[in-house]
Amino acid sequence: MYYDKINGLGAVMKGLQVDKKVNFSVLKAPEELNRIENKEQVRLLGNKMIKALAIEKNMKHLEHIQCVEQDLSKKYKDYSIQNGDIIIPVFPNKEQLDIVYIDNVEADKCVYNDSNLIIRVSSNKVKPEYLYIVLNSKSIKTKILKLSSKNSRQARITATMLEDLDIPIIDIKQQEEIIKTYNNAINQVRQVKNSIEEMLKGGMPYGTK
Repeated sequence: MYYDKINGLGAVMKGLQVDKKVNFSVLKAPEELNRIENKEQVRLLGNKMIKALAIEKNMKHLEHIQCVEQDLSKKYKDYSIQNGDIIIPVFPNKEQLDIVYIDNVEADKCVYNDSNLIIRVSSNKVKPEYLYIVLNSKSIKTKILKLSSKNSRQARITATMLEDLDIPIIDIKQQEEIIKTYNNAINQVRQVKNSIEEMLKGGMPYGTK
């Protein structure tokens, strides 16, 4: 095992900043985008929207989310949502850091806005999901939060903070094993939660053996 900084593994960038005074409108539901005459217009998503998108996997399912629509046809491609992206909020909760991994998401013509920081792996030394798991560890998240609140009242994460983080690099096969173990654990927790929900729906009384 050895260590490499994130800036040696890929790019870290801030989402797209948009002049809201120009051609700005808020859409109540994603399906309204299908009625836009200018097909070059794209969806601009904030951090909360990205988190929901990562869960729902498909924009069509997110009817409860407001989407910002604007003509970004000349510059949106570099900021488009891609599978394998790791998303970190610019302004985190001081007690909790929500890191999102984009996996099997259908998000055509969607871009990150500037409330997001995007880590995009380009090196063959590391799998994106392994990097996400490392960043999602308690020790790394605590370090990021400490750095984010060091010099200001409002916690703020910058690309420079992320670029300088040291990441343990292990063999790709070992990374794959960690990814498999992590996903199995997450699925087990999800199954337990679903089982509890089903019991509660069935009216199971407290104290029943």
